[in-house]
Amino acid sequence: ATSVSQLLLSNRHDSPEGHKAQCILKIGYLLRTDEPNRQPAANLSLHWQRPDSIFEVEMMPATKIPVVHQNVPFRVAVDKAFWPKIVTDRLQALPSIQAHPSPHPVLLGNV
Repeated sequence: ATSVSQLLLSNRHDSPEGHKAQCILKIGYLLRTDEPNRQPAANLSLHWQRPDSIFEVEMMPATKIPVVHQNVPFRVAVDKAFWPKIVTDRLQALPSIQAHPSPHPVLLGNV
């Protein structure tokens, strides 16, 4: 039998413990292609949803990132690592995910 603490640890996204994927998300800037705007920054927040849960986890509160209007050299404004649980049994996923066939053998969730 799996203890409650082991089950909770296996579902955490902020710990590399157990059988998990490593994801690194790097965001540099928001590239706008419309008319130039006077706002030099935009707010970005990050949420992640597991494929077997209806709930989202806030991984990063609103953070300012630069807004640019032309391609510029990439500099990291946001660097976030997380370790989602790997779901290999589609029957463990939400019914809406089960209803849509996917060529991917594993599910990690949505950012």
